[in-house]
Amino acid sequence: ALRRVLRLLAHGSALLLLLVLTLAAALGWLGATESGFRFLADQAQAFVPGFHVERVEGRLLDSFTLHGLRYRDASTEARVRILAVAWDPEALAEGRLHFRWLRADQVRVAKLGPPDSRPPAWPVGGNVKMLK
Repeated sequence: ALRRVLRLLAHGSALLLLLVLTLAAALGWLGATESGFRFLADQAQAFVPGFHVERVEGRLLDSFTLHGLRYRDASTEARVRILAVAWDPEALAEGRLHFRWLRADQVRVAKLGPPDSRPPAWPVGGNVKMLK
């Protein structure tokens, strides 16, 4: 009986280890490869109505460029021809967003519908810091 319990624990531990390694490999692929980042962009387009990006270059974990970025909802339309970003993802663990550099070309944002008297709100809480 003890032998059976030990065997079940060993198989369960091996299965859990395999699951953790598979998850780590998937997260590594998503963040550290261009194909993984392209997959994330495709998923965002599928799940966020009105969001579109024509082309993705780079890796999510350090620097990337988005070409033909568009977003539209009932009240706003935004277009960015090129958004290039280099950032420090480790700063997120400290609740901060650190950019090494950020470039946006041909940014157009239009308010749709009737005018709104409220001031625009920054959609991200926390600290945003530009590093030199």
